[in-house]
Amino acid sequence: MKNLIITLIIMLSLFSCQKDIENINVKGIIIDSQTKNPVENVEVTIICWYYGNSPDQSYKDKFTKTVKTNHRGVYSVDFDKGAYVEVLTSVSNYMDGHEVTYVEKRENTIDITIVPK
Repeated sequence: MKNLIITLIIMLSLFSCQKDIENINVKGIIIDSQTKNPVENVEVTIICWYYGNSPDQSYKDKFTKTVKTNHRGVYSVDFDKGAYVEVLTSVSNYMDGHEVTYVEKRENTIDITIVPK
């Protein structure tokens, strides 16, 4: 019982300490699932959620940026702050891709493999 109480206290303290990471970068490579080659000109939309000064630790708002991959299938976007990101991909002849992750550091790599239709 004592171990359970200690575990609960630790978990609650971790969740209550969630905060935005300042000056973050989200980057990655978009890869074709069949050829394993990078895919260029993919529209990549990054939604970056942040807490701000939210008293209940819920996400306050979001920033959204859309870019295209270069000839190496690479995308890169900077945000002032963030706590959680969603990355969505869209390009003709492929199914849409979607990945999500919590932001725990300034540099965040999210590679996505997309499937041809």
